[in-house]
Amino acid sequence: MNGCKSMQAKFTEYLDGRLNGREMQRIGAHLDQCRECGYEWTSLKQTQALLSALGPVPEPENLLLGIRVAVSQEQARQRQGLFHGWNLAWKNTVGPFLLQASAGFASSVLLIGAVVLA
Repeated sequence: MNGCKSMQAKFTEYLDGRLNGREMQRIGAHLDQCRECGYEWTSLKQTQALLSALGPVPEPENLLLGIRVAVSQEQARQRQGLFHGWNLAWKNTVGPFLLQASAGFASSVLLIGAVVLA
């Protein structure tokens, strides 16, 4: 069974003819002898035939533009560096907490000041 897994891992290369002659002969001999791998191989060939019957899929109109935008956004993100990441994390996590804490502190100071002066 372990040999079957290694054979099945090479089925797509075998199907595409990307293996050397010796490997192709070895897989072909295995397929002649192993019923389970034969079923798997037949299923793979049928899947390929069904997919090729669908024909080519037209590319979206703005595919090239979308790729260019995604690449430029990734390049801009990488140029921002570590400081930008820390700054963004600070603004999203600690910043709102500090605003609430400082408002509470200011309210406490005003309340205590009003009580002391009264």
